[in-house]
Amino acid sequence: RRHCEISFRDGEWIIRDFESRNGTFVNEQPIRGSVGLRSGDMIRIALVKIQFTIVNTGDTASSVSTYSDDSGLRSPAVLPGPSDSAYW
Repeated sequence: RRHCEISFRDGEWIIRDFESRNGTFVNEQPIRGSVGLRSGDMIRIALVKIQFTIVNTGDTASSVSTYSDDSGLRSPAVLPGPSDSAYW
C-alpha cells in the first residue's frame, strides 16, 4: 500500500498524500491532497522524518534528502529525476 508520492510537476516538487490513515506531514502540518515542497521542508511519514533539500538550485533534475527514524540513524535518500515519482 502506498502512503504518499513525491514528484516534479509543472516546474515544482509536489508531495501528495494518498489519504493514508496516519497522514503525511510537512513541517509538522498535516497535508491533504497535494502540497508544494521547498528546500528545507521536513516531511514526516509515521515515525520517519525526511528533510527535503534541492542540492543544485540551477538544476531541479535531482534532489537529495536525508531520512531518519527515532533510532537517530540518518541516511541519504535520493529522489528520482523530474519525469519520475517516489512512493512511500
